[in-house]
Amino acid sequence: MPALYPNTLCPACGGLHTLTCQDPDRHPHGVEYRYTCPTTGSGVELRPAAAPERVILAPASAVPLTWAAD
Repeated sequence: MPALYPNTLCPACGGLHTLTCQDPDRHPHGVEYRYTCPTTGSGVELRPAAAPERVILAPASAVPLTWAAD
């Protein structure tokens, strides 16, 4: 079940993005993810401090997260 990190501040552009993780249970809490800022095209690292919101289907505009490290 996908999960969302809504309205996440992006250090690359200073804007807010909704980020999505397809399998948040696969990696422990506090893992490091990466995503590409849709505004600048820069790679960004993210280590979420809060638990994500579970959803049935992520919005099409959500930016996908890629697992980087535990």
